[in-house]
Amino acid sequence: IVMLEISHTEVANTTPEAVWDLWSQPETWSEWDLGIEWCRLEDGFFFEKGAKATLLPKGAPEAVSIEITECEPNCCFSDEGQT
Repeated sequence: IVMLEISHTEVANTTPEAVWDLWSQPETWSEWDLGIEWCRLEDGFFFEKGAKATLLPKGAPEAVSIEITECEPNCCFSDEGQT
């Protein structure tokens, strides 16, 4: 097993709440993340620590399951998945 950690930083001229509004709606990630075909939270989950989702990276042969491992509203989130 190879462990890979990816981190990305962008500077935006907006509020943390406006950014969080985009981040906390995985169903809209493909609108601004060009590497994703689609993403969906699993039924019954809200965007919070422990939430599970499935996403399809562009060009990938199959979808990937992820789990939100950290979630601090209007600040940051982390997720983990296996490809």
